Amino acid sequence: MPYYSAWHGTSTAYPGGLAQPNVWFRADSLSQANASDVTLWEDEGSNGYDADDSARSTPPTYIESDPTLEFMPCVNWLSGDELDVATMTAYVDFTWFIVFKQTGGNDAYEKLIDSDGAATACFRSGTSTSVWGGGAFQASPYLTSDTFTDGTWWIMTFQRSGTSQSVAANGNSLTTKTSQPTTAVTTGQWTIGHRHNASPVQNFEGRMAEIIMYDTALGTTDRESVRDYLNNKYGIY
Repeated sequence: MPYYSAWHGTSTAYPGGLAQPNVWFRADSLSQANASDVTLWEDEGSNGYDADDSARSTPPTYIESDPTLEFMPCVNWLSGDELDVATMTAYVDFTWFIVFKQTGGNDAYEKLIDSDGAATACFRSGTSTSVWGGGAFQASPYLTSDTFTDGTWWIMTFQRSGTSQSVAANGNSLTTKTSQPTTAVTTGQWTIGHRHNASPVQNFEGRMAEIIMYDTALGTTDRESVRDYLNNKYGIY
């Protein structure tokens, strides 16, 4: 679905003027009442991986306007809320962009996105230090232990290219590690806002406005183009 960027005043088919992403969830695509349950979040990416509440029936809620996000809409997760994506195709290289803010929570890890226990796109560890990791496959180390501030909106960029994985926040590189696993992310179900099909559940508490994924490692220029699109849209710099 072509997307009109009012922030630039020009018609932009997809984020940053790039090709259609493989996965693309944006809260401003939802059309429903404020504070209502988000039981279906349609994927505007090329593969149509819609997310729904069929697995647990504990959906997050729609926020029509968030004054800390340029009055843009977002989706709010409380502990136990989740949406599930039925199936995603396996891939090796990838680039994720996640626009979110953490608002609380007591779990040791708070998952933004998780898949069948095989891979985690980005997660929070710790209840007071707000330590984050990204791209951790089974038996692989954390990518970063930088401190983030709860209640602040972030644009997280998480990427793997071959054996190299990297994490950036609001365009600032946090870390890059090499000699990381190159095993493809297993085809299977994904969960947003919760650890998928495992215990402990590791609930995310906070808000998300947009999730974008490409099944390739984008170059610097393309990553900056997508971040510029998100910066201008949400006022996050």
